[in-house]
Amino acid sequence: MFKTLQRSKIIRSLATAAAAVAIASLAAAPASAQDRPKITNQYVDFGINWGPFGAPLYGGYLYWNVNAAGVVTPHLTGNLYINNSNGKCARMRIDYYDAAHNWITVKTGGKVCATSNALHTWSVNLQPFGANNVYHVHVSTTEETAPGSGVFDVLGTAVEDF
Repeated sequence: MFKTLQRSKIIRSLATAAAAVAIASLAAAPASAQDRPKITNQYVDFGINWGPFGAPLYGGYLYWNVNAAGVVTPHLTGNLYINNSNGKCARMRIDYYDAAHNWITVKTGGKVCATSNALHTWSVNLQPFGANNVYHVHVSTTEETAPGSGVFDVLGTAVEDF
């Protein structure tokens, strides 16, 4: 009986230790989560897989990457579309906020311009900023107000939380 009690205590101790090691490994490993932002407007859209009805079928991908130091770096991928808008210029924009919705900063992607009224597609791959207090982002499509002005207005926004 003593050996049986001793063996079950050892087994429980080993199981507890193994669970503690697994939890510690998960806590120390970089984390990642994912959202699917989709923005549709009359001429400028963001998402993936252009559909038969003149808009993306699905949202792009927003990965919330967190490193071991707790730095959160949102990573946006997908497609920026301009359709039926010869000469229109657009770009993606990401506004970063903390948990109390205090604005931290804004980062933008590169400017792209349609050269005809056909559907134009550009790949988006933005990961321009990370900080330990990033909790919330606004992913937006923007258009240049006048050709060559360098001034961009927000057309549509998808709001995503970590």
